[in-house]
Amino acid sequence: MPVSLITDKARNLQRLAELGFDVPNYVVINRQHHAGRDYWSTLRADCFMVRPCALGEDSQTRSRAGQLASLGPIRRHEIASAVNSLFLLGGTEEIIIQEFVDGPTGVIFCPADGPALLEYSRIRQGVTAGKVKPFCASLPNNLSRYAALTKLVLELFQAFGPCDAELAVLDSPRFFQVRPLTAPFLFDEELVTVKMLVQELSPDHFMQNEFCFDICESQGWQRYLIDLFCSCSKKLFPAWELERTPFRPEDFLVFADQCFVSHEASFHHPLSKRQAFRIGSWAARKLMTSSGQKDASPEQQFEYAAAVRLASAIADGFPGFICSFLRRPLLNWRMAARKELCKALAAVFAPDLTLPKLSRQLRDPLIKRSATMEWICCDWQDSAGIIVVDGDFSSGPFLRVNCDKLPTSMPEDRPIVLCDQLYPSLHKLFPVIKGIICERGAITSHLAILAQEEGMALKIQAGMASTGKPYSVPVQSSQ
Repeated sequence: MPVSLITDKARNLQRLAELGFDVPNYVVINRQHHAGRDYWSTLRADCFMVRPCALGEDSQTRSRAGQLASLGPIRRHEIASAVNSLFLLGGTEEIIIQEFVDGPTGVIFCPADGPALLEYSRIRQGVTAGKVKPFCASLPNNLSRYAALTKLVLELFQAFGPCDAELAVLDSPRFFQVRPLTAPFLFDEELVTVKMLVQELSPDHFMQNEFCFDICESQGWQRYLIDLFCSCSKKLFPAWELERTPFRPEDFLVFADQCFVSHEASFHHPLSKRQAFRIGSWAARKLMTSSGQKDASPEQQFEYAAAVRLASAIADGFPGFICSFLRRPLLNWRMAARKELCKALAAVFAPDLTLPKLSRQLRDPLIKRSATMEWICCDWQDSAGIIVVDGDFSSGPFLRVNCDKLPTSMPEDRPIVLCDQLYPSLHKLFPVIKGIICERGAITSHLAILAQEEGMALKIQAGMASTGKPYSVPVQSSQ
């Protein structure tokens, strides 16, 4: 190193490297030694990150997370200009010039007790700047995706105590920052575990339909019913002239009391009149010819139950007086058919009691983007977001802040800020606001860390529909 390090941020990075953690190559320079010297000539990468360091940043008592903006990725010929511009900022004492690492990036919180929380995304600064609802994981776990990081969590804690670390690439983690945890934090381990499970599945969109509800009403036989549904679809789709791929067991996400099916596999396109007629004719024939169901096989019972359900759906499209006349007998047939189907399954299979049971109901639908590693929808039915720091989020007044612009004036009453991502510049508003509600955001983002340190009420991944009408105020760039 060309200088004696004086900032905690640079010292922590040096210690990470000395302990054997995989740290991208870097150099540290200060105000006195950078002029006229190309200290970064030893770095061999094509792109770099330039990170300012201040006294008191990443210390045991205060993080100042995200308050000095990093620059990058930039090319080698841009480094000198970036260094000069950062030293012009107030508070910059040292600068880290580090080789840029492409790939998923994120943050891991390692608390004194309980599991560690990892949040990550392919969106650059998606986690630290709270731009997305990131993919997440609870560590330790048994998933191969997180095997290397699970091993390193204990080593991080042994070296730094309760801490959070910024990292890139999950299969071979590379660390570029670590800081002490300055405030306790909590997360919903059950919801994180659900997300972690669904992240491993290839479909990106799961939804609930009538068959999902039927499955959940047949406790103990969910997986068997799904297998029957998939095998019957292979036989019936050609007979119905449906030009579509039969269902597969992997198209379903099933818990003890809830079931979802992949949107791509479900019936979300309207049927033609010819297809509806063939399906209706099949259901009518099945109902008329399937007498004596008590001795039928599970496959036969399932087809009969499907016919009753299809007949019920078709009857819903009839004129009102006909629909009312048919609804009661069809409902009785459906209940009887389900009862006989479960009896047939019980004669062949033992009840399946291994499905995970959730303490709360998940909201429909579940939508993620695997390409960018972010969530669109995944929440409990009775939830309106994730509370990072508790507070009054309902009384208002409300102030919407768009993009990364701060208002030039503020209401007399301290407002609750509404935003679409957790811009670090919002920290400047902490003295004159009473809370923040964010549509996206991450628990491990820079602003969430600051909110926990300073007790600022913060709710993330929340809708805005019920928060009232926000103020309309002039804005100026936070830059």
